[in-house]
Amino acid sequence: MHAEPLSRTLLVIEDQATLRANLALLLELEGYRVLTAPDGKAGLEVARRERPDLILCDQMMPVLDGRGVLTALRSDHIFDRTPFLFLSAFGENGDLDEARRLGADAYLTKPVVREDLVRAVHQWLESGRRLERSGESAADPTCAPKPIAGSLRESLSVLLTGTEILHHHGETLSESERIAQRDAMLAAVARLAEALKEREEPPRTADF
Repeated sequence: MHAEPLSRTLLVIEDQATLRANLALLLELEGYRVLTAPDGKAGLEVARRERPDLILCDQMMPVLDGRGVLTALRSDHIFDRTPFLFLSAFGENGDLDEARRLGADAYLTKPVVREDLVRAVHQWLESGRRLERSGESAADPTCAPKPIAGSLRESLSVLLTGTEILHHHGETLSESERIAQRDAMLAAVARLAEALKEREEPPRTADF
């Protein structure tokens, strides 16, 4: 666990409720104060009110997407030096270029493992955002695997974050928190099975 002061405030903007809660819990267990928002519009309101030290934002969201959030924040000089990390299922070159152009500092591809998440947050809080970095790549090359379809991505993300929470911090959770994680993971397994079933291709007939 990094010895970050509790005054370091993070904002997690993510529309998937279980994943949002898990990301917040993972970061809280690392010693950060974590604020959350369920969509971009609410995220902007929280950011302007609370002035977080770092923002972790999903890219595809209702009401206002991550690009809209980032564009609005970068137009306000108050947030010039606030690190902004995209969290998304995408990871193609065009997406990375767009994120960099808008002013994102890192690009974490779902499902992101705890080590990558904590390392990215820690590094950007330690180094801070320097404006001269604008010409550099916004992507962390260790966090850009192939993109995964939406339903699979969300289910895998919930399973992964839930597993990380129970593995690394299970002993510090209350019984109700452990049960909540178990139930969320079971629901994610069911959704994952259904998504995989929908993606199944019909058997091919061999042509001899």
